[in-house]
Amino acid sequence: MVTTVVLTIVGVVLAAQWTFSTLWLRRHVQGSLEWLWRWATWARRPPLRR
Repeated sequence: MVTTVVLTIVGVVLAAQWTFSTLWLRRHVQGSLEWLWRWATWARRPPLRR
């Protein structure tokens, strides 16, 4: 019973992440965390949109 609930929650979370990532990468050059990392290491704001 508990295993079924946990697997359902995991499936919903993974589906949400997959959907968000797909929509994000259609409009942007790189992922959001990669963009923040480059901004921090390059000390300047990289372009975000395509």
